[in-house]
Amino acid sequence: MGSGDDASLRRAGAALARASRGLERVVSAVTADAGPTGVHAFVEGYLLAAYRQQRRGRPADAAARASDAPAEQLVLLTPDGRPDPEPAIEAARRGARATWLVRDLANAPADVKGPQWLADRARQLGEEHGLDVEVRGPRELAADGFGALLAVGAGSARPPRLVTVSYDPREHGVLPAGTPARHVVLVGKGITYDTGGLSIKPREAMVPMKTDMAGAAVALAVVLGAAQARLDRRVTAVLPLAENHVGAASYRPGDVLRTFSGRTVEVANTDAEGRLVLADALASP
Repeated sequence: MGSGDDASLRRAGAALARASRGLERVVSAVTADAGPTGVHAFVEGYLLAAYRQQRRGRPADAAARASDAPAEQLVLLTPDGRPDPEPAIEAARRGARATWLVRDLANAPADVKGPQWLADRARQLGEEHGLDVEVRGPRELAADGFGALLAVGAGSARPPRLVTVSYDPREHGVLPAGTPARHVVLVGKGITYDTGGLSIKPREAMVPMKTDMAGAAVALAVVLGAAQARLDRRVTAVLPLAENHVGAASYRPGDVLRTFSGRTVEVANTDAEGRLVLADALASP
């Protein structure tokens, strides 16, 4: 437990998760004297360390899978008279679930994770939480003038998408209808794979490029977390999704693109695709 501060409790939770894989139940008194922030840190550390990456390959032996699985239950012993730890535990669960979602999406292989796949996942998750989801496909993007996002995705056989996921506390009964609510907007880069385009990346740099959509995954996880927490703020996530590939229709260094805002951009390097898709997304209504 180290000094017993929040950072030490977070590390202790993670250590317990790693040491207790394969067990049915883990009972701990580590947080018996901790306040709400300490309980939150311990549980969140435990849950994040318990994460297992999703596998696509041949299933391993059942016994091996079970021995690597996190414990089915974590029981915290709390003395009488201490504050109820449940609100802190639930907050830790929300944070861990959001992180698990981002890890799952970022770890998904690029042959599966195209712009349409990620847009479908955002729609499914958003609708499960009662959120408003809008998905613009190539036809809508062209009609509305999203020239930068379309250019970045032009070299791929899987065309781009622009996804907007919105949470409004007035629609979820958190605030009365008509009550002003501060609006927070998050825009996350969603390049599901990035070769660098015609300004092609070195081989080693391409290996992790399935994760170039992590910004969009984080923005999506935040708006879902806002709905789960029933925040009193409006939260909107804008996800520009594209693959930056090499192809006959790829955009080129020297091309001049017109973004949604009406501004033009001269391309100097096609591996600077992130700022192009973000320019269109930041200006979108």
